[in-house]
Amino acid sequence: MLKPADLYVLVALLALPRGADWTQAAFAAQIGLAQPALTRSLQRLANADLWNRTERRVDIAGAEGLLVHAARFLIPPRLGQPTRGLPTAHSAPPLASMILANSATVWPDEEGGHMGTALAPLHPSAPRAARANPRLHELLALVDALRVGRARERTLAARLLHDRLVETS
Repeated sequence: MLKPADLYVLVALLALPRGADWTQAAFAAQIGLAQPALTRSLQRLANADLWNRTERRVDIAGAEGLLVHAARFLIPPRLGQPTRGLPTAHSAPPLASMILANSATVWPDEEGGHMGTALAPLHPSAPRAARANPRLHELLALVDALRVGRARERTLAARLLHDRLVETS
């Protein structure tokens, strides 16, 4: 059974540059996971046929289907009080330039420079990792838009996610 951290790892794998050479230790450090936790997550992703251990690649179609159709049910969004944080969902690129919203959505983060409604990220390490990796931030924000957005926002986020995943395959 997949866990919330597994979706975070899946998105982080999708954010890796095509053909990137990486070690589990370096990848775990980059995304803020302990190496044993990453190993267990990769195992669960492999068991779900989303990660091919031999070829070290993600099943793009399977990942897209999971993220678009199931992420909001597997990890229901928990919105909180207004707080300082890092923009996500419709408040972060690429959706921020396409959707006018009355309020922002942010991951609570002391280093964040925006105020908005708090949304718990897929993993507590997501804000730090996203600050260091704009592509990861973008993909996580699209997944959050799929989790919290209304129908129009989810449709647009699904299309943008598809476009970005096609670029990497």
